[in-house]
Amino acid sequence: MSQFGEPLTGSFERGGEVAITLVSGTPANSGSMNFAGNAFAFNTLNGDPFIVTYLINAALEELDNAEDKKMRMKKAVNGNQR
Repeated sequence: MSQFGEPLTGSFERGGEVAITLVSGTPANSGSMNFAGNAFAFNTLNGDPFIVTYLINAALEELDNAEDKKMRMKKAVNGNQR
């Protein structure tokens, strides 16, 4: 366990685990959010039905090394804080 604890995780039907990020707040008719990862899902905590429409705009980039990846992630996170 790290000094900050462990992330919230969920299991796949086919095995394996993913880290979960809970996004909450005032319901909105529209919005956008930057995302970096290899999977995503939409759920409610109470099971209420809902409709989601989404658009994925992706760019494949080759990473040179781990330090380059850290810098790109930092830029992506900082760019989301407007």
